[in-house]
Amino acid sequence: MIESPHRILVVLDFSVGDIVMNHTLLRLLKQHEPNLEIDVIAPPMAQGLIKRMPEVRRHFSLDVRSIRLLSRKWLNTCADLRREGYRQAILIPRSTSAAWLIFFSKVKIRTGFKQVRPGLINDQRGDRPSNFHHKITSLLSKEMPVPDCLPYPCLRVDEKEILETVSRFEMDISDKPIIVLAPGASRWSTKKWPIEYFVQLSRMLIEKYHVCVMGGNQESTLGQAISAEHPQSITNLCGKSSISEA
Repeated sequence: MIESPHRILVVLDFSVGDIVMNHTLLRLLKQHEPNLEIDVIAPPMAQGLIKRMPEVRRHFSLDVRSIRLLSRKWLNTCADLRREGYRQAILIPRSTSAAWLIFFSKVKIRTGFKQVRPGLINDQRGDRPSNFHHKITSLLSKEMPVPDCLPYPCLRVDEKEILETVSRFEMDISDKPIIVLAPGASRWSTKKWPIEYFVQLSRMLIEKYHVCVMGGNQESTLGQAISAEHPQSITNLCGKSSISEA
């Protein structure tokens, strides 16, 4: 294995929203070092997001939370990572399973937040971050300047893809822009806005916007509740569209 001085590995978070926000870190790294090659580890469901991040060279499709230690897939992934010769691995989540994976992959510099198992992370950046800004800036190299305003995530999409998507779902956007509601975008029920509020909001929006409800199969009933009153003005795509289309 020959270490590449311009190649790093970044372990992304596990949920859609967090992975989108992780793009801020990737953008900062690439802005600071334009020749940097960035590979990422992210769950398979994130493929549609990763392909829209031009900073990423390669996506290792793996959910590190569910993979079994020393299983065939685990060992094969370790072998693949060793062959890449990363100079550094950055772990965004405080995941012990991800830290073990990077440790066995023999990446010399393993950057991340404090783990349950000491020694897995040899470039520790403190305990659990208190907010998004702290989380992103704490993982940057010491010599890298920190901007006052972090760059927003910016997923790449072209006009042709937009037109193909709205055509597939027979959405008329010629006279109104689209506004998206995501009523199920949280794993915790206490963090979810009540569905009746989404229904009231959609009534207020349909005059100026074409309302689109996004979500997975598990949100299909929420989408039906929001779109039931005005099916011509509200498109329910819960369980029907891919993450990439969303």
